[in-house]
Amino acid sequence: MITDTLVSIGVIAGVFGIKGEFKVDSLTDYDDRFDIGNEIYLGAEKVEIIRSRKINPRRFILGLSSINDRTEAMGIPSGTLLGIPENQLKRLPDGGHYRFQLIGFEVWSFEKARIGYVSEIIETGANDVFVVTTTENTELLVPNTPEMVKIDAGNKLIFVHMIEEI
Repeated sequence: MITDTLVSIGVIAGVFGIKGEFKVDSLTDYDDRFDIGNEIYLGAEKVEIIRSRKINPRRFILGLSSINDRTEAMGIPSGTLLGIPENQLKRLPDGGHYRFQLIGFEVWSFEKARIGYVSEIIETGANDVFVVTTTENTELLVPNTPEMVKIDAGNKLIFVHMIEEI
């Protein structure tokens, strides 16, 4: 039974082999989340990782305690999330934050004009991009770079430098 908010750490990408293992795409920067013996949630069900191996930088093959063969694994759809309770997140350095924590933050210009709120975050590889739903109900893309953005996590605010359109 879930008693805490879950944070996604991986997503089922498909079934692997005959033992009921899964291909899992990692959504975390901490590979040890997928260590044997860890308890995680498969959807809403608490399970234990009984087999684990990394096959590339973002993908693992996992065996889970409640899945005993390929037939059972086939009953779990691709896209099913694997999670941990939010209270098990690793503590970040002061001023640090997880991406999901920024969803819903209000966005203001440094000139004190309300722009909207963060509705989504896109990972680009170089830097994240905030999708801001504006007060006019349009979308604005804001690169999360130190030159463009200041995050005030304590007040759930993000300040941005606005660039004039040409």
